[in-house]
Amino acid sequence: MAPDWRHLLRWLKPSRPSLQPGEAAPSEAVTVRPPTRHDTVTPPLPATCPAPETAKRRSRPKKPERAPRPTVNRNGIPVLRPGDDLDRLLLETEDAGAAPDTDNTPWAASSSVGHPLEKRTPAGRTAPEGRRPQAARNRHGVPLLSDQDDLHDRFQAAAEAPSPSGERHADRPQRPDDCRRRDKNGIRVLDDCQDLGRLLQAVPAASPDEDDLSDALEQSLAHDARTLIKKKTDGFFPTRRLTLKERLKRYPKPQGQLDLHGATALQAEQRTDSYIRTAHGDGLFTLRIIVGKGLHSEAGAVLPDVVEDRLVRLKRDGLVLSYRWDKGVKRKSGAVIVYLEAPF
Repeated sequence: MAPDWRHLLRWLKPSRPSLQPGEAAPSEAVTVRPPTRHDTVTPPLPATCPAPETAKRRSRPKKPERAPRPTVNRNGIPVLRPGDDLDRLLLETEDAGAAPDTDNTPWAASSSVGHPLEKRTPAGRTAPEGRRPQAARNRHGVPLLSDQDDLHDRFQAAAEAPSPSGERHADRPQRPDDCRRRDKNGIRVLDDCQDLGRLLQAVPAASPDEDDLSDALEQSLAHDARTLIKKKTDGFFPTRRLTLKERLKRYPKPQGQLDLHGATALQAEQRTDSYIRTAHGDGLFTLRIIVGKGLHSEAGAVLPDVVEDRLVRLKRDGLVLSYRWDKGVKRKSGAVIVYLEAPF
């Protein structure tokens, strides 16, 4: 038999509590909660704790607002933005220059931020006790001046300071020629013992003798070098003698030729001497003498040595200037080129 589901639902549905005679019936809008069972225990809700990040944010104190810093580059020059008012910035700069004590510019709000045009000094660096604070200097040791420095006070303080000429180092040896040392060029070497004021004083007027000497020197140097040499040499300039190589370059190609093929040694010597003397008298300069290589001779070439001996003798007599073999080497050459002396 199937169970009756309606009967079960009616049994599970809680019944309404009975009304007392003095109580009114509840309205339909009010919803009545079912009675809670005592055997079930409702666990307590956990306490809501704020998140750690939220707690930290709430516990952080607010930072004090800083004065707006001007945008400057690494050289301390303010960088202008597209939206900046140039008239207002220029007026503020003029007001700051007129009244530096009552400056209301942004960089005057903080003592650690200086004027953008002034060079900042390293932070945290203070002068030791007993020592006068020195002005900022560049890498060459030259003091850096700002637009608020008084040049009169600077130079007056430098004038009142003792000069280095009066100071003497204890460990420095005393030399008699300490102030008269000169370098290898004869120029005096300036040292801390030199008095620049005395050295830079006006030079006394030159004596008349020195004036005459300077005038004579100027007059002598007024002419050019060629005029001075002409006065010393009486107008005669010796010409430079040409070298042998330069003279041979001016000689023409061979103008005459002598063939000694088939001649004996005695005949070759006589014919060579006669031919050269005749050509020198005719005014020729370059000759060619064919002596042969001796290819058809059993003992080899004989005429080259005979002709060379005759040319050496004629060179001593002043008829031959020089000679050369056409191939550069006597063993490989079959002719010799002879250069004669000029007949005049």
